[in-house]
Amino acid sequence: MKRAVLYLVSFFAVAIFALMAYWISESVVVRGVEKLEQQHAEESMVLLNNYFNTIEHQVQKRTEDWACWDEAYCYMDERNSDFIKSNFDGDFLNDQNIAFVLFFRDSDQPFTVVDPKQEEHDEAFAAARQETCARILARMESEEQDLLSGFVNIAGQVHIVAAHKVYDGNQQKPPKGYLVMGQSLDKTFVQEAERFTRKRFSILPLAAYDDPAFSVYEDVKIAKNPDVFFVLSRCSDLFHKPSYCLKLEIDRNIALLGRQMSTKNFLLMLGLGMVLLVVGMSILHYNERAAMQRELEFRENHDSLTGLMNKACLLSQLIKLLDMAKKSQHVIAVLFVDLDRFKSVNDSYGHRLGDELLMQVARRLEKVPFFGLLARSGGDEYLLVADCVSREEVENLGNLILSTLSREYVLSDKTFFLSASIGIACSPQDGCDAHQLIQRAELAMYVSKQRGKNILTFFDPQMDKDVTKRIALEAALYKAVEDNALTVFYQPKVDSIRRKVVGLEALVRWHLDDGSWIPPSAFIPVAEEINLVTQIDMLVLRNACRKAKIWAREGCSVPISVNMSAKSILSENFAEEVQKMIAEEGTDPALIEVEVTETCLMTHLDIASKVIDKLTQAGIQVSLDDFGTGYSSLLYLHALPIATLKIDKKFIDDLNASSNSSNNLVKGILALAAGLGMETVAEGVEERSQLDFLIENGCAVIQGYFFSKPLNPKDCEDFLFSQQDRFDQLLGTA
Repeated sequence: MKRAVLYLVSFFAVAIFALMAYWISESVVVRGVEKLEQQHAEESMVLLNNYFNTIEHQVQKRTEDWACWDEAYCYMDERNSDFIKSNFDGDFLNDQNIAFVLFFRDSDQPFTVVDPKQEEHDEAFAAARQETCARILARMESEEQDLLSGFVNIAGQVHIVAAHKVYDGNQQKPPKGYLVMGQSLDKTFVQEAERFTRKRFSILPLAAYDDPAFSVYEDVKIAKNPDVFFVLSRCSDLFHKPSYCLKLEIDRNIALLGRQMSTKNFLLMLGLGMVLLVVGMSILHYNERAAMQRELEFRENHDSLTGLMNKACLLSQLIKLLDMAKKSQHVIAVLFVDLDRFKSVNDSYGHRLGDELLMQVARRLEKVPFFGLLARSGGDEYLLVADCVSREEVENLGNLILSTLSREYVLSDKTFFLSASIGIACSPQDGCDAHQLIQRAELAMYVSKQRGKNILTFFDPQMDKDVTKRIALEAALYKAVEDNALTVFYQPKVDSIRRKVVGLEALVRWHLDDGSWIPPSAFIPVAEEINLVTQIDMLVLRNACRKAKIWAREGCSVPISVNMSAKSILSENFAEEVQKMIAEEGTDPALIEVEVTETCLMTHLDIASKVIDKLTQAGIQVSLDDFGTGYSSLLYLHALPIATLKIDKKFIDDLNASSNSSNNLVKGILALAAGLGMETVAEGVEERSQLDFLIENGCAVIQGYFFSKPLNPKDCEDFLFSQQDRFDQLLGTA
């Protein structure tokens, strides 16, 4: 009886112990599995967010590259159909994962929208996109940022959007406009992301975060069923406001395996299984995370197109190399390589072929034998850092690169020939700072461009001085235009037969506070490069309108001519703006004359001819300046309503020379003008012999120092109202 009770107690004790052991082991396994699931879910969400950030960086980089390509902005501004067709066809945009491209002149309305899915997008989407872009551009301006990117919700569809200011080729301010690119986080994007990250997820509206089936866990919400573990994360947009949700789905393989182990292996096997499970999952997770980390690090430090090191990575390596070089006598040389005529390939054949060409250049540079670093700086620019023994070795390396890159390229059954311009800066003589060496190598590269391209140039300290002087001049010119510090002078045009002023030319002058003058030949080219020349043109025109009106009211109606730059004439609505300004000032249009250079007319004949027609129809005369220095053509002289030909000073200076060539040329121009019924004005007349020759050959209207230099408004007024006495002194009493 006692034995039976003992057996029974032992049985129940073993059963209770077994149940307690099973319950304890089950509790340990379940809790451990839940913790592992939660950690794995959190880390999976981090990896997924890292992937999103990587895609955002790619969109940002693509936008930055396109914004630096200012010719693209100009072509889009002009709505060049051939360019749009070759660069924005649907296949190309889909290959680049671009949902839309918008070009803005300002933050109000885009002037060009490229949308390969336009048929799928309704007006509500377009309006929402416009509103979002306006907010982004407004934020860029308020925060004074050149680049802004992030996630936005447009009409219920999440997009990655990047915006960048567009500058000219020298990155000079102010910007021409803005470039906005967007990539949709649509079904295709989700499928690609799932393939790359090996995670299942979906992008949901913000309202999904309030699903009662999910419970809060730290910064996310979780839910689970026997087979799947769900993680719900609320994500903010570019404006730091909650915009959408990410729902991550993870198979509960860990929990299933834990239950099987606890049931089958009971105590020891269950414990061993948990150890193996934890170790295995840790190793798997470590390997997965390490591989993803290596991929992200590679993308962060390398150019996505060529696979070369990017500029930021090269810069960090260069800093280390310079520190090491201080202990040796070696020369650390930075070679800045820029391809010549590469933009013409992009303009003619599009980005796809241009990218292939950039990759071929990268492969050639990789085969150049040298000890150092190679990177793609951006666009068509490459950087090489070489550890050399002497300057001669650096020069030999540069010449080898030039010869390597100048060989023919064959792409898509097309043959191309390119060259490169190279700038070189060496440490220690050109500096020991990495940023400074790259900057100085770039300066030397621009000098190579100026010297004719396909050459190499070593940095010289004078280059820094030239750049500093140029920057100071640009800043002063910006301030002079802003402060209205430019002055307008007037040079008379005299009818030497009637001894009467028959016109004036308005000429801009820049008088500094120290009493010195900067000649127009020094600041007008700078104004053209930094896009100030149109403002200056309109400033001169407004002053001319006011003076013409005042002097006409005082009894001296003299037309005033204004020489307009090519950028002004080719700008949108130029003729309308001129008419508007004349109307605002209340000036008779017959008192204003617009001068167009022959080079501008022939280079942009279609646009310029339309402008001339509009001005002529408004009663504004047009004269052709510097005639004979460009591509003279009887066709446009016959077809266009040009009132006056101005003979360039170059021909006048050579009158009565021993070769007699200018005499014959001037006679020919005068005969041509007379045959076409045009007036003529001779510029730069300084001597009586030149005047006599011109009068004898039928050119009576003279402009030059013989009669008067350019005069300030007060002196010009005195000249106009005392002209007869002056002419009698110069020409003698009639």
